[in-house]
Amino acid sequence: MEELKTGIAQYDGEELRIYWSVKDIPKPSELKRMQEILINTPIKLIPQLRLSMDQMKLIKVLTKEYGEILGYEQPEMQDLLKEEFCELYEEEWFSTSPNRVDACTMETATKFIDFIINHAIVRNNIYLYVWDKKTKKTEPCRKYLNDFYSYVVACFLNKKCVVCGQRHDFENGLIVDYDHADKVGTIGARKYDDGLQLRGWTLCRKHHQQRESMPIEEFMEYWHIFPIKLSPTLVALGQKLYPEQFKTFDIEKYRTKINYEVQEFLEKNKGKVFRQGIAYI
Repeated sequence: MEELKTGIAQYDGEELRIYWSVKDIPKPSELKRMQEILINTPIKLIPQLRLSMDQMKLIKVLTKEYGEILGYEQPEMQDLLKEEFCELYEEEWFSTSPNRVDACTMETATKFIDFIINHAIVRNNIYLYVWDKKTKKTEPCRKYLNDFYSYVVACFLNKKCVVCGQRHDFENGLIVDYDHADKVGTIGARKYDDGLQLRGWTLCRKHHQQRESMPIEEFMEYWHIFPIKLSPTLVALGQKLYPEQFKTFDIEKYRTKINYEVQEFLEKNKGKVFRQGIAYI
């Protein structure tokens, strides 16, 4: 019964319930074996795919840094983000401690971590960093993302470098621009680029120069990042953000598609797009 040593018991006056974290739901035969061992006590086994200790620690680190920047204590920052997250995704209130009965699942924790990172970028133009005790280095938040596409989109809409998080600040000489990861020559020339055919991302000048100095696959492997293809809606927004790009994009040609994407997103998120930002279209 080694697997139950870290379990949580809950007694309601009639039966004893034991909760414990698992990587995979045990087979019915294994549950039966456990119950036979504990036959003298009425027990209901409730395995849960709870968040890991590493996820709990990462959530705490991210909300602590985010809170310090905005002037909140870590618990308050975490609760504020959790409240918005639960409302946005229609989740029940949950604990981020694996030892609590109401602990969230690994899937919810992963989703919440992505939410925190993108929330900082979209809502407050903040790029979070995490001190990694193993590498003894400050690591960029993108390293901990599961949904990398939304992250690249968030950087695109907020003019931030996907590698280092530097924001565009023209007055101080800090330039972040849209960069084609695929060769423009594959579609003939830049004049034929409508923003829909080639993959891309946003890079600062430093990382743009580095990207040009090595094969694209090597650059992607080195930074553990990948480019994305833009939707018509994103290209339409990108025309205003990056005036020198997407000049051949015909917005009227895709008007129906753009309206559909926006409407679909609004319906999916029940009108909360303006709270979370349009970064997930």
